[in-house]
Amino acid sequence: MKTNGARFLESLGIPFELREYEVDPDDLAATTVAKKSACPPSRYSKLY
Repeated sequence: MKTNGARFLESLGIPFELREYEVDPDDLAATTVAKKSACPPSRYSKLY
């Protein structure tokens, strides 16, 4: 599924990769998303 964010990145010519994962609405922390999508937490938050 292409998001508005993906469309925006495409319009700017910025490379990206969509990763799907199961969302827990009660836990949207950057560390949780990073674990589920197999990316480092620094990709989701400037806190790392």
